[in-house]
Parts: sequence; structure tokens; C-alpha cells
Amino acid sequence: MSAGTVARCIIEKGTSADNEWGGKGSAVHMTGGVLENCLIRNQISGRTAVWTSGSSIVANCTLVGNRAAAKESNAGINADNNAKVVNCVIIGNTAGCGSIAKNNVWRGNAANFVNCLADAEINSSCIYQSGVSGFAVPAEGDFRLTPTSAALDAGADYETSGATSTTDLDRNLRVAGNGVDIGCYELQLDEMIVAFDADTVTGINPMTVVFTASVAGVPPGQIIYSWDFDNDGTVDLVTDEASCSHTYLNPSTNSVKLTVSAGTGSASLIWMNYINVSPNTMYVRAGNENAEYPYTSWDIAAATVEAAVDIAAT
Repeated sequence: MSAGTVARCIIEKGTSADNEWGGKGSAVHMTGGVLENCLIRNQISGRTAVWTSGSSIVANCTLVGNRAAAKESNAGINADNNAKVVNCVIIGNTAGCGSIAKNNVWRGNAANFVNCLADAEINSSCIYQSGVSGFAVPAEGDFRLTPTSAALDAGADYETSGATSTTDLDRNLRVAGNGVDIGCYELQLDEMIVAFDADTVTGINPMTVVFTASVAGVPPGQIIYSWDFDNDGTVDLVTDEASCSHTYLNPSTNSVKLTVSAGTGSASLIWMNYINVSPNTMYVRAGNENAEYPYTSWDIAAATVEAAVDIAAT
């Protein structure tokens, strides 16, 4: 594109027609215009997911899971000349020359990037983050923000970023907090939103896990955290502390549910199959017809070594 605006689009799972060197091998090729509030994911491109040059602007976009296939490519954004990349999330992309970490993220003029969040260092205005913490369900492609996200309120001033739209990819209003959020989604604070994570998710029994919760959009009142550590419908712990610990005594795969209440509001979140506890001892008996997880005796021993290894903690 050389002019105009592309807004609130999902560009995904495509392959460039020309997987060779040059901007034409890109999923999005810009010499002008504005690309804003878009999610670009799982693209296979010869050059880069987004190639920008001239006076083009890429604002509040999220680029994740893209792969560049050819030569000295880069998988994220190439920003040449006076192109501007502002308030963008650039994480989990893989370049053809992946030995150079930055090529998974960016190429061109570092000064063209403003208030981005990326998994390689760009410049002092941008946030470096290793991994995908702070996003809703990245494994399922959901990169909406959680209350713990480093992208929250961390964007450059929206009115001067070059963006033209007043809504995000979900058509929710920008700005919803103390500042614009980085990426294509704006965390909405008109309803309670819950998030939590664990300090470890795999291990050997007995396994102690520390959980830490966060919440946004909280109405007035004391915050109460109700934990169901195996999602069996029975609340295991009620506390007013955001952090807690739980010890899993037996081998198991556990979904975890958290319900947060404050004033007249409440919200819940379930992480399915989140905590995986392997037995500290497993048995293998070749061809055992009575094999049964978790293989903790000769009677229910795994029929193959591979079956036991598959459930072993890493």
C-alpha cells in the first residue's frame, strides 16, 4: 500500500507469493499510509511480516508467530527511511537468519520504533520482554492484555502516534486507562478482569506451586480470592492475599480456577490442564495389558518406556 488506512484487520496464515529478497516478499508492503490496530500472525514471508518505508505508519499492531523463510530476512517489521512503528507488540517471530536475535523482531532504523514491546532490544523507548507473559491465552492465539501486562498504559500518546482510529481490534475505545496500551488490544476497565500465573507448572510429586493473581477494573471493597486448585468445583482456599501456595501430593494434571470478588463484582478465570505433576517413581513392564497412568506400581506399569517418558517431568 502507498496511501490510505488499513485498520482492525486480522492478517494470518498466509504465504507470500514471492519468497525472495525485497519488500515484495512481505505479508504487508507499505511505502505510505497507515496500518493500525491489526493482528498479523502466523505468516510465512520471504522478507518480513511487515515492510515499511517512505512515510508509512504502523500503529498499535501485534505481530506474533510470523516466520521469514529466505536469505537475510527478518520476521517482524522492517522500517526504512522515515517509516514509523509505534505502540506495537513484536513477539515470537522467527527469521531466516535467526542467529541474529534482533532479526526475529526488527530491521532498518532503530529510531523509527517508538514505544514498542518486543523480545529483542530496539531502543530506549521500547520495552524488552522475553516470552509471552501478560497476554490472555497466547498458546491459543489470544493476545489480549491481562492486568499484569507490561504493555498496559505504556504506549506513546495516541493523538500524536499517527493513528486515526479511536477503537482497537475488538472495537473497544482507546484510551481505557491512564494511557494507550501497546498492541492491537486495549484492556477495558469497565468490568473486572482476572489473571494469574504460577512460578512452576511441571514437576514431581509432592510439588509446591506459588500462584500470583492480578485484577483490573475492581469496584470499591475488599478483594477476596477464591482458589480451586484442581477445578473440581470445591473451593480449596479463600484469602485476601494476591499470592498463595498449594502443594500437589499426587501425580495429576490439574486445571486451576480463580474467582475474585470485590464489592458487588466478581470474575473468574480457569487455566485448563495448567499444572502437571509427574510421579517421582514410575514402573515399566513391557507389554503390560493393565498399564494405567500414573504407572506407580508393577501392576499398572507402563507398557513401554516411551509411555513413561511422555509423562515424566522435564
